Amino acid sequence: MNEISASRGGSKGGAEAEEEEPWADEVTGVLLALVLLSHKQYLQAPLLPEDMPEEARTLELWNAPFALLVHDDSKAQALEYANKQALAMLGIGGFEDIYNHAAPDFVDDDAAQQQEWLWASAEVEDQYKHTAVIPQMRFRKQPPAGSPAGQKGAAVVAKNVQLFRVDSLEGDPIGTAMLIREWR
Repeated sequence: MNEISASRGGSKGGAEAEEEEPWADEVTGVLLALVLLSHKQYLQAPLLPEDMPEEARTLELWNAPFALLVHDDSKAQALEYANKQALAMLGIGGFEDIYNHAAPDFVDDDAAQQQEWLWASAEVEDQYKHTAVIPQMRFRKQPPAGSPAGQKGAAVVAKNVQLFRVDSLEGDPIGTAMLIREWR
């Protein structure tokens, strides 16, 4: 499994301090803790072993064998987190590049795929469910750097894409997590 860990950079202090990985910062750690709590609440199972030390969770999620993406609850659905597998699956160069994208940017342009995304997003926002599973979803990788304008990236087909609401500690929705365990 690839594990997720969040950070937007920064130093640990001192003359010999090393730069933190951008996916390993405190803000991302808090976001991922909320993702883990929401996964357990809405999917009735922990995503990681419950006895895992808190400081290890971010790294575990970053390196997890599944793709994990988290977007905010705005209408644009701006990406807030993507683990190593998600970055590779979608052809995103690095963690900090996610801030230039929204989750729908990667959904295939096909009308049926767009409709499936809209349905799943509405299910996650539903008053009772807060989860959805898309049996098969086609995504588009980001085109390689230097590609002609308008060129589409390669198709990626994912199966059983799980979406679930991510809540604050107060129970207010703050975003949606997308968990993908199988793609080609």
